[in-house]
Amino acid sequence: MQSELFAPTHHRVAVYGGYSWGYSGLLRAAGYAESISGLVITPKWMSHLLREPDPDAIAQRLIVDNGAYPAWVNGEVMGFGEQLDGIHTAMAARPDAEWIIAPDVVANAERTWARLNACAIELESYGLHRLLLPVQDGMDIARVVALARDYNAGIFVGGSTWRYKIEALRELQRHDARWVHVGRASSWAQLEAAANGGADSVDSTSFVRRYNHNVNKHLIYSATLNSWAHPRRCQVKPCAPRSISLSDLCSYR
Repeated sequence: MQSELFAPTHHRVAVYGGYSWGYSGLLRAAGYAESISGLVITPKWMSHLLREPDPDAIAQRLIVDNGAYPAWVNGEVMGFGEQLDGIHTAMAARPDAEWIIAPDVVANAERTWARLNACAIELESYGLHRLLLPVQDGMDIARVVALARDYNAGIFVGGSTWRYKIEALRELQRHDARWVHVGRASSWAQLEAAANGGADSVDSTSFVRRYNHNVNKHLIYSATLNSWAHPRRCQVKPCAPRSISLSDLCSYR
């Protein structure tokens, strides 16, 4: 984990807001803008982001999500090809996106591992070092970290529950991952838990939504961001020289 990037006595995380229409005005109104490092966005919302009337620095740092989680929540089945098509569409619109969450299936270790092994050739043109390789319920985390090391990629902590995410973070602390991003930290307690678990970044729709309609909740979220959110820019650990060919990686088992 990249604790050297943060204050030695207090680990902070870069908070990426989940995209919602009119995010700039909402963030400014709620007073959260200075604590949000960027946005995580699913491909279907990219066209809306491009039409934002007043984009700011937050929109310059993007994580492209593959759409698996919202589909799972809605009981929809998202195929591998659909995920790849969405990623290509999003990257065509914003080729400067910092990270791409590689295709996965929520709470399904076997299918996620299969998609990880199948995505390298398709996504190589964007640079494998920009991928976040997902860990899902039941996955061998050490195995995913080994693949991420070969790809020079980061790790995305998904999963169906926060209990799983905490367990995954504990396991990841035993490995040297280049970057660890946690999905859906939707409460002050989850943001604090991610920070204490050594995550480098999280995403959350909750910190983008306008919570100043509820004074107590607004104060809690503001205090949490002030305590745990990293200032706007946080540098990613540089890539190591690749010592393995893409053809070798694609046969990784």
